[in-house]
Amino acid sequence: MPVTGERFEIRPVLAGRDGELVNALFQRAAGFVRQEYGREPSDDEAKEFFADAPVGQHPEDGVKLGLFQENGVLAGIADLAFGFPDPDCGYIGLLLLDPAHRGNGLGQGFYTHLEKLARARGAARLYLAVLDENADGQRFWQRNGFARVLTLPPVTKGARRLVYHRMMKPLA
Repeated sequence: MPVTGERFEIRPVLAGRDGELVNALFQRAAGFVRQEYGREPSDDEAKEFFADAPVGQHPEDGVKLGLFQENGVLAGIADLAFGFPDPDCGYIGLLLLDPAHRGNGLGQGFYTHLEKLARARGAARLYLAVLDENADGQRFWQRNGFARVLTLPPVTKGARRLVYHRMMKPLA
């Protein structure tokens, strides 16, 4: 997947092998951590990423992926779970790019890969949740065929009270 002369590889990320790279990505994407969690990034971001799964699911039931540059730098991560909110669904828990790689089509390519994986696993629909205040994220997902299907009750994270919108895209 070439972008501005660079090659990128999408492959699974593993806690033991890639944890430090994932933490470094969260440090570079500190604005996301502040927006999403209401705090500065910590050294525990990778642990949380690798342990995260939708309610009633196990992290190993999904896939944690990394988008790597030729030089081994981690440019993005994604989390795709299966069986949530319904058994025949896929759920994108996270798609995060290094801010230095945003706006050049790399996120689109990464998402397209996730959708292909979901289709290959037989998912009839893809779901995700996006913050109400994340207008850029909402536009990205809408351009990719997602529509808002539910506004979730507000949740408190750190000092922030957040509202998420669940979005869905039919795959069948």
